[in-house]
Amino acid sequence: MSKTRSWKPVLTLFFLSPIVGELLSGSTPLPHFLNPLTLFFLTGLYGSGAIIVREAVKRWGKGWASVLLLGAAYGVLEEGVMVKSFFDPAWPDLGILGIYGRWLGVNWVWAE
Repeated sequence: MSKTRSWKPVLTLFFLSPIVGELLSGSTPLPHFLNPLTLFFLTGLYGSGAIIVREAVKRWGKGWASVLLLGAAYGVLEEGVMVKSFFDPAWPDLGILGIYGRWLGVNWVWAE
């Protein structure tokens, strides 16, 4: 027998994750967020990460602590390694703090 699966929660998570990650945090203004290219990129980035975390936790039978840990790990991987914001001394979000807290090539102020 095969399990039937509802795609509604998966699609909701996929499309809701960039709204929570970018709009509610104030990181991306609404007009910029509604740009189709930006929306496509952010939905793919945040949505895929949320789906990976969801599927891993569901398959492993873990709880909310695992969701938080895997989400934090994905956040570090996405921001620090893929976007390279942890390593760029001229990262625009750092502002004046870009000259402080830099050691071994890492922006520790931003990485914390």
